[in-house]
Parts: sequence; structure tokens; C-alpha cells
Amino acid sequence: MTTALDDLRPARFKGAGFHVRSDRLDAGRRLVVHHFTGGEAPLVEDFGADDRMFTVDAYAAGDASGPQARALSALFSAGGPGPLALPLGDFALARVMRFRRDRSLDRIGLVGFQVQFLVVTPAAGAALSPQALVATARGSAGRFAAAFASGFPA
Repeated sequence: MTTALDDLRPARFKGAGFHVRSDRLDAGRRLVVHHFTGGEAPLVEDFGADDRMFTVDAYAAGDASGPQARALSALFSAGGPGPLALPLGDFALARVMRFRRDRSLDRIGLVGFQVQFLVVTPAAGAALSPQALVATARGSAGRFAAAFASGFPA
């Protein structure tokens, strides 16, 4: 018998893995509501889908949390979109809008992050193939590994 925990998968952005405490999705419609004098019902204009945004509470933990946190900070600071996979099954092409790192002396070995990912779509007419996502993830994973390894003294 499988459980919900069996369906969890590692969180990844641009090929780099991290732990997730929670994630939230903000989405909706871009609506403009007009009210008229003497009118009983407003006129609502629908301008399409609003931006989809994931807010992720992520963390690095353990003896290597410092170097991993530095590598994640570098990754989240880098520009450009990349594949985002979250533990409960969400997958999207996304960009980091902003992130916040949280460290505390009473939690040595645990570095928290709150990251806002903006879901992006390919340019009009451009095809987003699985091969393109894999190539992006592989390139990013190599940069992440180099940044992670540089955090250790030689």
C-alpha cells in the first residue's frame, strides 16, 4: 500500500536540490471592477490570468548547511528561468523574484530561505521541450556543484 509520503519527490530548481517545509501558490484573474452611479451590479472586465507565484519555505540542514546555503543564495541570485519541481508534484518553468535567507544562533546547522518563484511561459511561438528543460537543469546543476564545492576549504 502506498501513502502520500511515497509520492513526495525532491525539490529542485535548475537542477539543485533543497528541502521544503511548505509551499504556497498564488494565482487568480486580473479583474477590473467598475461601479456606476445608480447601478445595482458592477461591470467586471477580465484581463486574463494573473501571475502565478510560488512562495517556498526552503532550508539547508546539517554539517554542510553553510556551503549549501551559500550555493543556494548564488543560485537564487542568478538571473534567468529554470525548471522548478516541488515535493508535492508541482512542476513549472520559473524565475526567482526575490528570496530571503534566515539564520539564527539558536539553530546552528539550519539555514532557512523564503523564495518567491514567478511561473513563466516560453515566448510566443517558442516550444518548451523536455530536452531543453533537461539541458537547462544539467547546466545549472554543474554551476551549483561548483559553487557548493568552493564553500569547502582546500
